[in-house]
Amino acid sequence: MIFDKKMDPQVVKMIEASQRSGLKRIGEMSVLEARAQYAGTSLGLDYSEVTKVSIVEDIEIDLHTRRIMGRLYKPMIYNRLNSLPLLLFFHGGGHVVGGLDSHDSALRSICNLSSCAIMSVDYRLAPEHRFPAAVEDAFDSLKWIVKNSNELEVDPKKIAVGGDSAGGNLAAVCALLARDCELLNLCFQLLIYPVVDLTCQHDSHKKYGAGYGVLDTQAINWFINQYIPLIELRTDWRASPIYANSHVDLPSALILLAELDMLYDEGVAYHKKLVGSGVDSELFVSTGMVHGFFRAGNILEGAVTAQVKCANVLRLAFGIE
Repeated sequence: MIFDKKMDPQVVKMIEASQRSGLKRIGEMSVLEARAQYAGTSLGLDYSEVTKVSIVEDIEIDLHTRRIMGRLYKPMIYNRLNSLPLLLFFHGGGHVVGGLDSHDSALRSICNLSSCAIMSVDYRLAPEHRFPAAVEDAFDSLKWIVKNSNELEVDPKKIAVGGDSAGGNLAAVCALLARDCELLNLCFQLLIYPVVDLTCQHDSHKKYGAGYGVLDTQAINWFINQYIPLIELRTDWRASPIYANSHVDLPSALILLAELDMLYDEGVAYHKKLVGSGVDSELFVSTGMVHGFFRAGNILEGAVTAQVKCANVLRLAFGIE
């Protein structure tokens, strides 16, 4: 296979290893098969030695009509602080695959590097729970954290939302919902190659639709059809936040993109939308990287750089010296 010359050599090796392992294409599997394969490959992205943090605790989040699980991380510096800033994180996986374990290593790293707490949320997945179930879980979990901030020992005035891919989608939507809720005042949004336009109309969808790793045209169509099969709903701003009527008064943002990613153009478009609305948004492009690279800190130097970037920006947003 001939690879794009812009692709980082470490990414090439990662894709070649994936091809040799005989992994199936996402669009060719059942939902259960896709989840099992994603979980298996996630184990391969774990660091050889698990990054130690002060506290890792699985917590039941009671949302009254339903209960979901969350995983709370606190950094090694935790014992020297009374209450911590918190990043509420939503995992990627096309709203169909992934969970608390799939992003564990990356979140441990960011937790220590940023000196902030992180709550990862195991929101309901499609197709069993289609749009807007994941949105409801994401926003309700945010409200639950604010309500229970004393018990969690986090600062309710220093809460950010973040996520990668589909999780970035949920984070962006949460930021919009929180803006219109008087009791919520987010201080930051961390959007890692976020899905912000489910119409898939941007040029990068064609340019990087094949030969750039796990996310290709077939895969993204499979994910979207599982999550939101009704085409007319895909421009609902809760599904595609770029279509919100207004983006003013949103919290500051870091939009971190992979250069060789189908989602690149919509990420740039969302950054421009925020800046044009007066929002302080920073665009950071990881050159030579492909979709999903962020979790591969044990394989890709670019992933480590991106994680450090996110942590440093979070420290700045939270006022951590």
